[in-house]
Formats: sequence, structure tokens, C-alpha cells
Amino acid sequence: MTTIIKTDKAKSFLLINPWITDFAAYDLWSRPLGLLYLASLLRAAGHEVYIINCLDHTLDASSVPKSARPVRRKYGTGKFIRTEINKPEALRHIPRKFCRYGMLAETFRKKLTEMPAPDVILITSIMTYWYPGIVQTIETVREIFPDAVIVLGGTYVRLCYEHALSIPGIDYLYRGKLDSFPAFLEGKLNVPIKNCSQWKDFAHYPFPAFELWEPKPLNAVAIMTSEGCPFSCPYCASSVLHPRFIRRSPESVFEEILYWHKNYGVEDFAFYDDALLVDSENHIVPILKKVKEAGLNVRFHTPNAVHVRELHGKLCELLKISGFTTLRLGLETVTTQRIVQRDNKIEKGQFPWAMENLRKAGFLPSQIGVYLLCGLPFQDPSEVEYSIEVVKEHGGSPYLAEYSPIPHTKMWEEAVKASPFPIETEPLFHNNTLFPCQCERFPVSELERLKRKARDARLAVSNTQLLRHPA
Repeated sequence: MTTIIKTDKAKSFLLINPWITDFAAYDLWSRPLGLLYLASLLRAAGHEVYIINCLDHTLDASSVPKSARPVRRKYGTGKFIRTEINKPEALRHIPRKFCRYGMLAETFRKKLTEMPAPDVILITSIMTYWYPGIVQTIETVREIFPDAVIVLGGTYVRLCYEHALSIPGIDYLYRGKLDSFPAFLEGKLNVPIKNCSQWKDFAHYPFPAFELWEPKPLNAVAIMTSEGCPFSCPYCASSVLHPRFIRRSPESVFEEILYWHKNYGVEDFAFYDDALLVDSENHIVPILKKVKEAGLNVRFHTPNAVHVRELHGKLCELLKISGFTTLRLGLETVTTQRIVQRDNKIEKGQFPWAMENLRKAGFLPSQIGVYLLCGLPFQDPSEVEYSIEVVKEHGGSPYLAEYSPIPHTKMWEEAVKASPFPIETEPLFHNNTLFPCQCERFPVSELERLKRKARDARLAVSNTQLLRHPA
């Protein structure tokens, strides 16, 4: 079904953050920033906007058994409500429960029936292998609003456009960026956008519409000070999705932090940047100096890894006194060959230097997690094991970042050759839970052993009150 809106009056938009379907899911400050920016831009264009967050963990908390209620942690992270569902046929052989994460189906249906029928429904997408959750979301939406225009966009559509064409119930797929969305709305749907110029520059977008976000109260906000990344790591899609590296002004970022803190009492901010600390003297340093001068009682978190090479002594001190509480470092792996071939973000010897600087600044072991890429095509498990030991030796907490193959990245063709699964045709097999690039040299049993080793290392490090430099 294809519908074109025939008037030039203001329209009503329903924006939906869909369910996740997976073997496991965790809310690590998960916020669909693209959808929230879109909401702000549409409102600035004079349109009415509603948002439904299918991942809202609060609405059904009292409706599920106590044992099934999601455990939430400090700083705004935690588990989702989950409902076991049938596995997709391709995953029948996996001996794990497959679940839908987010509000109960009847709650979603009720929220839809209680709102006025929207003119346009915009649904976002993230992980390529979560598309069954999108299918279920669309089925419910189409049932309640049979005449609405449904547009699906987001990361899954941009990376797996041909596959997304097979999803039923959609009027349009949109695989562009936000800056070209006004042309789509005006050209395809005849929806007037009076602020087209505002959409062109990420650095001058209005703040994302967290005031429309559920759950309430707003206890944590995701923030992007930049879009894209100056590096082009072969396993990462950042440069595919955002070919240009664009940064907001330090003044704009500070004003956003101040806005959410003063008006909504937000104390926890999660940076979504891919290169937060790059060129620090001209970017993060002036931002944090403004935070310090204003005396804001806030905490900062970096679920996306920061670059180790940027962690010089004075910057570490500023991070500490400004309220950085959760640090994740992107070490990837520490063998020289991998650093040169895969990353280009770190040189040998920089990790001990960075950890010493963090120790001197007063960071605790529990605050510093170090991501180690695991399960790369044709990777040797000894490389990961050695990396775990190095991270532990220098007082860091190792976390295995299990590799998920991503279409259009530089490593994609290598992953296609390495994977025993048909990852080219079925995005479900991109799921890192399946260990997509397992091989005889690096079987699932080795992955499980390394997971245990990393957990043991984190436990050992957590028993240390302060980082200590190894002798």
C-alpha cells in the first residue's frame, strides 16, 4: 500500500522505537538518538509528534511476576522486561530462549488505541539481526492504524536495504540520513517542511526530544557531541553511516547538558560519540571546563569506547573532577599485528601509559572497562587470552566485545569467507551471540573459556581499591 498525503497542513507523526528480539539484551543507556532528533526537527517544522518507546521497562513492572521484573541499576542502566517467543526458523538449532524485549504486546496495543490516529508513522531500527522485532511492531501498528503511512528507517535499513524490502506492511523504506529527510517527506508524502535548512547541519540541530521520552522521570540522557569518526576501522560501520566527521561547538554541548540538568534534574549523561576525546583541547576540554565552572553535579559515562592514545595526564585529571564515572577504553587487542592491521587508534605501549594516567587521576578499577574484540575473522584465541592478561596486569577490567559482522564495512568480505553461516542473505546470523565467525581454530568452547577468564580477571581487579602500576 502506498499513500500520499494530499494537503499542506501540519501533520501528526507517531515515532516508534520498536521491540528488540534476541537471545539477550541489556539497557546500557540505550536511546534512539536519531529518532529523538527527528522528533525535535519535525516539531520545529510545525508538526505534531508522539513517541512510543516499546522498550519502556516501567509500564508492565507490576503486571509481571516479581521474579521477571527487570532489575535496574544506578546511573540509568538495567534489564528490560522480556517475553519468550518462538525462535525464527533459522535459529531453531540454538539451545537458548529467544525473547521479545520491552513492553508487553497488550500494553503496546493499548497505547496505540488510546491515541489519535497519526498521519505518518516513523519506525527506527538499530541492529540488523533485531528485524523480527520490527516485523512484530509493524504488524501491531498496521492492525490498529490500517490507513496510516508507515516509513521504516534507521541502521538496519541503511545496512540491509535489500533484505528490508521483504518486510510486509511498510509503505516506504528510507535509507538516507536526516539531512535529506525533508526532501523525502515533501517529495513522497507531500508533507511541508518549513525548516529545511535546519536539517542540513547536525552541529545546529535542536536538542533531541527527551521530554517526549518514556519512561519518566528522565533519569539519564544520551548525548552526541560529534557525528562520525576520523578513523575508519575495518570492523566498524561509523564511517559507512556517517562519512563526514562533524562536531558540535563546545558551547552547544554544554548548553544541552545544562538544559537537561536544570530543567529535568538529569544527573547521568552517556556520550554516544565514536571519537569523544580526539583533538581534546579544542573539544572535550572546553566542554568539561564549562561543566566544572558551572558547578554541575553530574556524572558522565562512555558506553562507546574512548581512544586510549588520547588519555594523557591532564585530560584524565579533568575527566575525573568533571564527573566521569563509567569509562570504557577501546584497546581492541594488544598484539602488535592486530593494532596495525585492524585499528590504527593505538600504538604499542600506550595502554600502560594511559592506565597509569587514570590511576594517578584517581579512577578506580571498577570504573574502567576495556573492550577486547573477540571473534574476528580468522582470529587466534591466544591473541584474546594474552590481551586479557595485559589488561588485568595493568589494573583494567576486560570485557570481550564479541564481533558482529556488519555489511559494507571493510571487514565484511573477510567475515563472509570466514563465517559458517549464510551472513550475506540472513541478518539473523550477524548476531554475535551465535559467534558468527567461529572456526576450527576458534570454536565456541574457546569463546566460553575466554569469557570465564575475562570474568575472573574483572573479579580479581575489582578487589583492588586503587589502580596500581605493575612492577
